[in-house]
Amino acid sequence: MSSPSHLRAFRAVMETGAVTSAATALRRAQPQISRSIAELEAEIGFPLFTRKGRRVVPTERAVKFYEEVCSALDGLDRVDQMADDLRREASDELRILALSHAAYSIVPLAIAHLRRERPDLRVALEIVSRNAMGAIVSYRNYDIGVAVLPFDGPGVRIEEIGHVPMSVFMPRTYPLARKKTVTAAEICERPFIALVRNTPLRQMLDAHFAAQGLRLNIMVETQTVRAACELASRGAGITIADAMTATAALSPDTLLLPWLEIAPSPVGLIHPVGSQPTSAALRFGAILAQVVQAGPQAFGQRWQPKG
Repeated sequence: MSSPSHLRAFRAVMETGAVTSAATALRRAQPQISRSIAELEAEIGFPLFTRKGRRVVPTERAVKFYEEVCSALDGLDRVDQMADDLRREASDELRILALSHAAYSIVPLAIAHLRRERPDLRVALEIVSRNAMGAIVSYRNYDIGVAVLPFDGPGVRIEEIGHVPMSVFMPRTYPLARKKTVTAAEICERPFIALVRNTPLRQMLDAHFAAQGLRLNIMVETQTVRAACELASRGAGITIADAMTATAALSPDTLLLPWLEIAPSPVGLIHPVGSQPTSAALRFGAILAQVVQAGPQAFGQRWQPKG
């Protein structure tokens, strides 16, 4: 029988579409993934992928083989999950997966409140990219995840917990800071800090401004909303961010203005199916929902979650 590590490497490449992404998802080196695929192909006697530029394309046999591999690995994962659940009966631990925008804003708030309620609770927070999360959730090595919706992944149940509005983040010294609201045209007149092109927010903004015949004056690109806010706070330009991340990055020298031209982003919890949620995961989810629904006021020192 093929090594489970070889099969997991194959599944990760199938689900991410690239060896580099599979290596990130499995937290292994790219040459290890390539070697696993090569050894698996030698063992089964037929090729699984062909290369197309930087990406790999599965063969027709690989698509059929993938279904059986998933079934076999699901069985192994259930065994691992059962063993893990039995181990954790004697411990108190919460494992959270979160995208960076949530990990730097609303998730720490929820964890802090939960830890006050349960001071003996150990928490493991893993910050992952959106692409990597799609592969990681299939292995069920977490208790609960947090992501902007929509989110699709195998073996998960999605629970929408609220919406986060968008906002314009800028230094207080900018002329636009004296206004109560700003228009898309006014934003285009200033140097803009944007996320990289493959992010949902960037794609949404490009489409929104293009529909009005406008184009952002992009002077800086970065990968995370928090980094964009930090750059804006140092005078590199203005940016558009979800209100939670922007509020967490506020300082006396920066300003946050509501921006209603784009609909608020839905936020959801990701639950692994096939296992009973722990009490810590349920309570964390309940607190996080309250944080999202309370909005920026949840960042106040006096805010407390309900029962």
